[in-house]
Amino acid sequence: MRTFILLARCFLLILFLFSTATAGTGDLQVTCESGVKIYVDGKYKGTTNAADGGLAIDNLAPGQHTLKAVKQGYEPFIKNFNIQEYKGTKIEVNFKDVGENIYQLRPESGETTVQVGTIELMSLPMGATVFIDGEKKQGKTDMGIRNIKAGQRKVTFERANQRLAGTFTLDPNEVLKLKADFKKGKIINISDLEKAELREQREAQRIEEERKRQEEREERKQRQAYLEEKRREIEGKTRIARAGGKRFEQEDGFIEDFKLGLQWVPATGELIYGSKAEEYAQNRSLAGGEWRLPTLAELKSLYDRSKPGNVDPILRVGNKKVWTSESGPQDYLNPIAFAMIFDFSNGSEDVAARYLRNETILILLVRSRR
Repeated sequence: MRTFILLARCFLLILFLFSTATAGTGDLQVTCESGVKIYVDGKYKGTTNAADGGLAIDNLAPGQHTLKAVKQGYEPFIKNFNIQEYKGTKIEVNFKDVGENIYQLRPESGETTVQVGTIELMSLPMGATVFIDGEKKQGKTDMGIRNIKAGQRKVTFERANQRLAGTFTLDPNEVLKLKADFKKGKIINISDLEKAELREQREAQRIEEERKRQEEREERKQRQAYLEEKRREIEGKTRIARAGGKRFEQEDGFIEDFKLGLQWVPATGELIYGSKAEEYAQNRSLAGGEWRLPTLAELKSLYDRSKPGNVDPILRVGNKKVWTSESGPQDYLNPIAFAMIFDFSNGSEDVAARYLRNETILILLVRSRR
C-alpha cells in the first residue's frame, strides 16, 4: 500500500512539473517557400525549410506578436498575430514584388528623401510625358519614379509636339535628377551640377584646411624661432657676464662674440664682388679655417647706433655695406644671381648682384666658437 501511494505521488509530481514547463505557451506555423528569414518581435527565429513546410515555432507566450518575413528582392512581409494558450496559429506568407513607384514632385515640398534607384523628372514648362527606355510612364512632369533598375537609361520627354531625349547613368542608391528645358531645347542633368558643386565645396574645404594647417606650421615655426632666440639671448648674457660684461674680445687674429657665441674676422677694408666674397671665405685658413659669410640676422645683431659707424669699432666696419650668405628675394627672376647685403650706415637691408665686378662691398667672416 505504501509503495502504491509513493508511486502515485511521483506520477503527480512529474505531471505537475511537465504542465508547469509547458503552461501558458502556444505555437506558430509559418507557411511559405524555403529560404525565408523569419523574425518574431524583432528576434530571428530561423529560416524556412521544406521539412517544416515553412517554419514551426513553439513556446510563444500568449498575447500579441509581430511576424516579419524577409526575402531578397521583395518587400518584407509583416503581420501582427495573437497567440492563445495551448493553441497553434498558422500564418501564410505572401510577398509582393518591389515595383516602380511613381509620385508627383511638388515645388514646395523641398528636398526629397534619397531612394534607391530613383529618377526625378522635371520640365519647363511642366506637364511633359516621360518615357524610360521607350516605355511610357504614368503621370506628367514634375514627377519621380522609384526603384528604377540601375545602369544606362534612355529618358525621353514629350510635350506639345516637342521631344527631348538622352541617355543617362543611374547609379545604385542614387537620385538622378533630370530637367527637360523645352525653351532651350536640352535636358539638364541636375545631379551632375550638384555633384560638381559638391566637389567645389570639398575642394574649397580642403584648401581652407590646408591653409589652417600652414598657418599652424608657421605659428609653430615662429614660436620655435622665438624660443631659440630667447635661449641664445640668455646664453649670450651668461657668456657676457662671464667675460666681465664685454661682448667682444680680441683674440689671435679674430674676435670672440660672447653674445652670439661666434667668432669674427674683422674687415680688412677691401671691397669684393659677390662671387669672389664666397670664394674668399672658403679659402681663409686663419685659426683653423671653416669661415663663412654671415647671415642677415647675424649682421643685424651687430648694428648699434650708440657706436661710431653704428657698429663696434673692433670689427672695423664703419658705416659700410657688408655681404651676407643669403640669396636674393624669391620673387626675383634669378634669386641665386643676387645676394642680400646689410648697410650699417642706416641699418637697412638691400640686394646686390653677385657677378657684377663693379658691385664691390665689404666682407666680414664668421664661424661658431671653438
